[in-house]
Amino acid sequence: MNYSKTQGMTLVESLVAIVIGCISVAAIFYSYTYFSRSYETIIEKSSISVRGREALTMIARDLKNAGYLDVNYSRASWDRWIDVTTSPTGPSSSDILTIWYNTTTTDRVRIRYFLSPATGQNWGDSFLTKSYCLNPVVSINCIYTDMMVISHTSDFQVILRDVNGAELTPVCFTCTGRELAQGTQAQGRENQAKAHTAELYITVRSPQEVYRTNTQVQVINHNATTGGSVIHNDRFFRETFFTSVYLRNIVN
Repeated sequence: MNYSKTQGMTLVESLVAIVIGCISVAAIFYSYTYFSRSYETIIEKSSISVRGREALTMIARDLKNAGYLDVNYSRASWDRWIDVTTSPTGPSSSDILTIWYNTTTTDRVRIRYFLSPATGQNWGDSFLTKSYCLNPVVSINCIYTDMMVISHTSDFQVILRDVNGAELTPVCFTCTGRELAQGTQAQGRENQAKAHTAELYITVRSPQEVYRTNTQVQVINHNATTGGSVIHNDRFFRETFFTSVYLRNIVN
């Protein structure tokens, strides 16, 4: 009588196969997690880049109109063109940019850019706000129209320079607080007409956490005695966007 032998795997071979299988599954899972996280990080950074540049484009467009005076403007007073003041609240002493210009022969607008907290006084999720007001000086019934320009803004800074590149401080029609420490009210008003270029700095952070561990990042809003800095220690990615705008309607 002939007996056929049934081939099978030994216990050792089974254990080796299980170990190799577990290693393969773990490697596939790690690769998927790594590339998925990298993809999400790239999307976050790309989104920040697009939003930051769009915000700069919007502000630059208003800055190019700053000080525009219609030749047929009927109002006798035309003494306000551009202001840069320090916000009394908010992160890293961010700036408030105010712009005036004509829209018609009888109207002028005031546009203001500043940081606002997302909820209550939560400045960690602050966003850049654009405030629009028609005829703010001649009418006490100014109707404000606010809109969010960009969310998750860590810092907003504006530097005004004269034709020689020197920083102008203060530049404000009604100076208060730190601006008065930089100069007199008269100097603040006179410096409006000296403004030649405006430098814009916007620091934006990612909506979602990107890094696995806390990463320390120092945001230097302006390297001068009128500037400041703030240190962030968290898992968010931050990027600063910059542009320089020629103030064509103010320069004589």
